[in-house]
Amino acid sequence: MRKLFGIIMILSITVGIAFSAKTVKIARSLYVGWSPWAHMEKSGLAQQWGNAYGTQFDFDFYQDYLGSVIGVGTGLSEGCTMTNLEAFASLAAAGVDVTAVIMGDYSNGNDAVIMRGGYTLETLPASSAVLLVEGSLSQYLFEEGMKSVGRSPDEFRYINTTDRDIENAFRGNEDILCVVTWNPMVMNICSDVPGARNVYSSKSHPGEVMDMLVVKTDLVRKNPDAIRALVGMWYDGMKDMQSRTPAGKQARFAMARDQVAEEVPDDEALLMFENQLQTTMMFYEASQAAAYMQGTQIKAAMSKVLPWIDGKDFGDGPIDAGSIGVEFPDGSVIGNNGNVKLRFNSSFTQEYANGQLKK
Repeated sequence: MRKLFGIIMILSITVGIAFSAKTVKIARSLYVGWSPWAHMEKSGLAQQWGNAYGTQFDFDFYQDYLGSVIGVGTGLSEGCTMTNLEAFASLAAAGVDVTAVIMGDYSNGNDAVIMRGGYTLETLPASSAVLLVEGSLSQYLFEEGMKSVGRSPDEFRYINTTDRDIENAFRGNEDILCVVTWNPMVMNICSDVPGARNVYSSKSHPGEVMDMLVVKTDLVRKNPDAIRALVGMWYDGMKDMQSRTPAGKQARFAMARDQVAEEVPDDEALLMFENQLQTTMMFYEASQAAAYMQGTQIKAAMSKVLPWIDGKDFGDGPIDAGSIGVEFPDGSVIGNNGNVKLRFNSSFTQEYANGQLKK
């Protein structure tokens, strides 16, 4: 009888733990630097780290990048993969207090301005239509590119197109001469659309387009162990990604398949993925990512991006960038110290680098 009672007690405790575990929703979309999350799910890393820190995770894949970002503000998720630009313009500027907890990479050519018909930044006809995701890093890249050759973005008209539709929209309308997007769409367009050429890319803006995991600051404060689990699974995944073992190849394969349609052969998918990594400055090591977040380059990059955002109206009125604060790991703030809404937190990444996180 005592043995039966003991078994019942053990089962009750186990069930209690299962039901008390918090569930955190994380959104992501299509991009080479975010495909490692597919490996976290399929390999069991998400489950292992979640169990270790008492948190379960739901990873939701969105075909609409800005939709995934805005979902953090509307309560659809607690975190999302995004760039520093959208973290500020779409969330912080809307009053949503968010924190970048994983610095995955910065784009080093993954984002590009593509033109056909032999046109360049200098020769693209005024009044030309440009396909891009308005209010995103694509608009920033296009306008910075035009500024670099002495032209005004006001010469052109934007056609707001989701990342889900942008490749087919450009492919299907030869009258549109310019599209701005990111990989894998850049690679697909340049290889499949006759005459399409990459004429300007994020390689000209090293460190300015940061690809991060951003969460609500409230989650960091109330459930820091959830962040530890996310950081732990990410850098364990980075180890798998770098490994030249069969297990490492399987990890890269899972990430590659996340990028392409089912009909694409496995070898081709893997080659496409590894080609995209050539234009991605990945922070494979936690120590590298922590150092970047704690250094001066990130401050310089934000100081470059924020003036571009200032005064922009992405649907909710002009943004007053100076009224919002951006806080860095050393406690310094760019902008309004009394209204910090975007934070860079390297402490959890540093814990992993120091060997303090365990699954």
